[in-house]
Amino acid sequence: MSSPPAVLRRPPLLLLLAAGAFAGVLSFMVAAPAVSMKKGAYGFVAHEDQLNVVANLRYFIWDDWRWPLTRASRLGGPRGAVIAFNDAIPIYAFGLRLARRAITPDFDFIGWWLLACFALQGAAAAWAVRMWGIRRFAPAAAAAILAVSLVSWLAQMIHAALCFQAVILVAVGLVGASSRISAGRLAAAWLLLCGIALAVNAYLFAMTAALAVAALVTLGARGWRKRNAAAAIVALFAAAAVEMAGLGLLTPHAPGQGFSLYSMNLLSPIDPPAESLLGRPGHPIDATGGQYEGLNYLGPGILAIALAALWLRRQEIRAIARRHRFVLLAAAVLTAFALSNRVFLGRRLILLLPSPPAFLGELRAPGRFFWPVAYLALVGGVVAVARRGRRFDALLVGAALLQWVDASGERMRNRSILEDAPPPLVEPVRWEPLIAAHARVLFVPSWDCSTGADRRFVEEAIVAASASRTEVSSFHNGRPSAVDCGRERASLRERGEPDRGTLVVVRGDLEALPLSERWRCASFAGGKACSSEPKAVPLLRAVGSVEER
Repeated sequence: MSSPPAVLRRPPLLLLLAAGAFAGVLSFMVAAPAVSMKKGAYGFVAHEDQLNVVANLRYFIWDDWRWPLTRASRLGGPRGAVIAFNDAIPIYAFGLRLARRAITPDFDFIGWWLLACFALQGAAAAWAVRMWGIRRFAPAAAAAILAVSLVSWLAQMIHAALCFQAVILVAVGLVGASSRISAGRLAAAWLLLCGIALAVNAYLFAMTAALAVAALVTLGARGWRKRNAAAAIVALFAAAAVEMAGLGLLTPHAPGQGFSLYSMNLLSPIDPPAESLLGRPGHPIDATGGQYEGLNYLGPGILAIALAALWLRRQEIRAIARRHRFVLLAAAVLTAFALSNRVFLGRRLILLLPSPPAFLGELRAPGRFFWPVAYLALVGGVVAVARRGRRFDALLVGAALLQWVDASGERMRNRSILEDAPPPLVEPVRWEPLIAAHARVLFVPSWDCSTGADRRFVEEAIVAASASRTEVSSFHNGRPSAVDCGRERASLRERGEPDRGTLVVVRGDLEALPLSERWRCASFAGGKACSSEPKAVPLLRAVGSVEER
């Protein structure tokens, strides 16, 4: 039997990265309908979180630089808001601001970001295997296919920032590169990687930093001066603190809620969702009503490779565990954190611990913290099998293709979310000109005091206002402070008539707001839009029937 070509036996790194990126792009093309990429800014706004990202980016990109660096004026008032709290991807926002002369507010902000995330996901998986010393094409390609077919990652299409899990894959690769890169260079790489992760999302930073600390402690145990390892860890967190200040993450804000709600179920890694090949209605199990955030099904490909790795390397398990004991300890801690203080096995509560310290509320969705463990299993399994020789490449590729097929249901689910998005409550073609004719939009009630369809309406109206960067009175806040809605209503009456240039958007009745005879209101389904500007009357007619007063 002839051996494979040399380019496949020891392919250059660039070829591996290109192959991995191709797998990611192919996965994206299946999961995202082509029409979404043609709808501009509204192509990927089926979910409220996606609406929020578009609005925050628009307010930030065409603004001036302020402190902290992610502050966007006119979002929620003259001082604006820190978009880092709203999943607006600071590093992406900075890049778009630098390139703002080349784009318009109708730019497909989310679509292009997701496409990049998918490509980088596959490339990072291939690179991670390479950093562990596996230079063949088949294992790298298998890792890429597995990574772009991981259900927990595909589910993050609605959370644009959290789709950038390539940074975790690179972290897993760096764990295996300790014997090939000098300790000093490796510490610098960890510092850079953690900085990038923090500039995308705080969750990704926490996961990457956990692996970084474990890797740096491992370097200290293997001969690097412990003083140097400790200094590297201190430098990592000191740099993170400075970066957090610049990003505005240290700005006073309300703590997150739901630590014990958004957890992982103990069965989650092996409990297939309904859309998978082995799935069935009612799965995965959600014992709290929020364990969808802890969806961590590994998939048949990763599970098969992990079992094969355990069998093939059964004589070396103790030695491998001892060599990587600090990384395994980090994985155990991350898993325990993902389970939260209420541990469920299926629908049965098997362990109840005291509530965690308040500062952990910042990481209110602990179920996500199993992601690094999943990637350690993915890369570790591929590497362990690949090191037994080329004869196992067919096993790796076959398992990866099985994983691809199994994830088809999740890709189709994402596709249907975009294709079957409900019609907008706020039609941009009607509302954007009306809002742009005013200096400010006052929402009654505010986003914080709205629920259901009313809250969705406010979110869509904020996106419409962001096209012209018109100041809005409230917004979808990722870390909202407690609001006394009764006091909010009373204060509106106390302030009296709004200033000229204000567009008042009311969901419900106008009793809370005194308006004089000079105001004209257009009634639409579920509310009214009112203005005192004569030039706005024709624009009011575009959104509803204008009342004569």
